[in-house]
Amino acid sequence: SLPGSMNSISPQVFWGCKGLQSVTLGEGIRKIGANAFFKCPNLASINFPSTLRIIERVAFCDDSALAVPINLPEGFLSLGDGAFRSCASIPSVSLPGTLVSIPQTVFLDCTGLQTVTLGEGIRKIDHYAFYNCDHLRHIDLPSTLEETGNLAFAWCETLDSLIFPPSTHQLGHGALAMCQELKALQLPEGLEVMDSMLLYGTGLETLVVPSHVSRIEYAALVRCRHLHKVQLPATITYLGDSLFLGGTPLDTLIMGCT
Repeated sequence: SLPGSMNSISPQVFWGCKGLQSVTLGEGIRKIGANAFFKCPNLASINFPSTLRIIERVAFCDDSALAVPINLPEGFLSLGDGAFRSCASIPSVSLPGTLVSIPQTVFLDCTGLQTVTLGEGIRKIDHYAFYNCDHLRHIDLPSTLEETGNLAFAWCETLDSLIFPPSTHQLGHGALAMCQELKALQLPEGLEVMDSMLLYGTGLETLVVPSHVSRIEYAALVRCRHLHKVQLPATITYLGDSLFLGGTPLDTLIMGCT
């Protein structure tokens, strides 16, 4: 149990504490330093006080027994790269809009993660943020989201539906690659380019490309083995190489829709 009078937890302070099972953080603690609880394989429980504002890089990385929901408080400001990477037992995540940007690799390989709620105000999901969260079934995206990085949701194999808000203008390379159960997808109206391998290996059966898209890059729809119908807008000026390679059973292509 750590009192709020500490204000912050120093970097690396509990690194590799294999016997540590539970931590209670007092109200008043504002910062958890880099690597603070890195590789504590038996840490199963921790709370996040309402005063917490910063968790630095890889603070809880490789804490495979950590099994509490990650509900960060309103007012939380900064989450470091890989902060919860490979925490395979985390069941859910809720992040407030005050965070603004979700950093790269932050929940990479959180294979037990099933639901994610993102608060209004979050604008960016960075590279590999939810990569290989292979039990993730549901995620609520805020209306403020503007961009997702490369492979942000790749290999989220059980994710079956996703709705992007109109404000999103960029989806990175392979952002939804190998989301094999993805059947219902609403791409954002603000999108102008479908990046390379964006929908590689997804379970889509039909796809309506948004009306402002002008380019579909290399291999964007490779190995979409259930995709039968694609509707393209009149704004399309470029279709990349190997677009439907890999067994895509396309039988209907509608071009020039307005």
